[in-house]
Amino acid sequence: MGMSKTRTYFSLIKSMITTGILYQPKSFYLGGLLFSSLCCFGVGFLTLLCMIWLSKAQSKIGGTYSEIAGVAIGKFGLYSVDLMIFITQFGPSAVNFGFVIDNMTSALDIFDTKVNVFLLMLMVLAILLPLCLIKTIREQSIAHIIADLIIIINVAIIGIYSSVTGISDSSISIITPKNMVYTLGTLVYGFEGIALLLPIKSEMKIPQSFDKILSYMIITIIILFIWFSNVCVFAYNNDIKDLVTLNLPKHSWVAVMLILYVFAVILTLPLAMYPTFLITEKYLNLRGNCAQGARVILVIIVAVLGTAARNYLGLLVSVIGGIFCSPLAFIFPAIINLKIMANDKKTRNMSKVMIVIGVIFGISAAFSTLYFNI
Repeated sequence: MGMSKTRTYFSLIKSMITTGILYQPKSFYLGGLLFSSLCCFGVGFLTLLCMIWLSKAQSKIGGTYSEIAGVAIGKFGLYSVDLMIFITQFGPSAVNFGFVIDNMTSALDIFDTKVNVFLLMLMVLAILLPLCLIKTIREQSIAHIIADLIIIINVAIIGIYSSVTGISDSSISIITPKNMVYTLGTLVYGFEGIALLLPIKSEMKIPQSFDKILSYMIITIIILFIWFSNVCVFAYNNDIKDLVTLNLPKHSWVAVMLILYVFAVILTLPLAMYPTFLITEKYLNLRGNCAQGARVILVIIVAVLGTAARNYLGLLVSVIGGIFCSPLAFIFPAIINLKIMANDKKTRNMSKVMIVIGVIFGISAAFSTLYFNI
């Protein structure tokens, strides 16, 4: 028995939205609202196109993303995709764990409560470990729905509060040429979620409906990004912080909201780490209790790194993610489409153009992460 269309939709949303949406308003402010909104639509559309290409290739020949790349390119494709997926899922999971610790600490500070960070780490692990031992995405899907609703409600609250508190008196740029590459790169990074595409599809009850649900998901993400970012920029303009929650007052309702958001991120981590579990189990040939033990070890490593090195991991992971997310999201799907699916000149040319676009997006994403962190 597989996942319903509704559960698939929410799992796809969860694969794309965690903490990244909170950084988009600053990106929109820097790039200018008109350019950033149009760019968001464009990147979202191209992301959807590449996801559909990958999905159709999987429907034709079966297999995982890396196995499909292996058919299209050879062993280089197989090993490269697995390595990139492992890095782009494992590293950000550690950063998101650090986000959980930092925001729990901030929320508790509002209540004048101090808790040791390593005690917080153990408390989070007590929730996270049992969730990570759940073997299938289908069994995690209720958690994805809960996390999505929490994040969407929190984003709506921030957006409504920002609009109610007033509009900034400063002029708002519609396009800022010097920051366009940064904004483009941030959006490329924000739409990166292709590593979880096929694992979610494989859990569907009716996989023939997957591409349509995928389209609905991308449209939802585009609307959320554009609405939320525009509202926050109009409210705060040049006062907007890198993380928009820092613009909120130190009130108890904000603390509650942060705690709920943290809980949603915790519910997201098992899905984010799912590809790293599968890749580890595949290459180490693990089954049963050994596979479960490996999951426990990986989660503990993520927790320790995310807690102890949370002030230093961001730049490294962001640069690696900026370099690898574009090949995963655009270049490899385009090559797969070119080698496996393209039966006419128009499709072949589209695939070749997408490879060039992917290279440009990759450079932009790498630049944006360096710009943001240095």
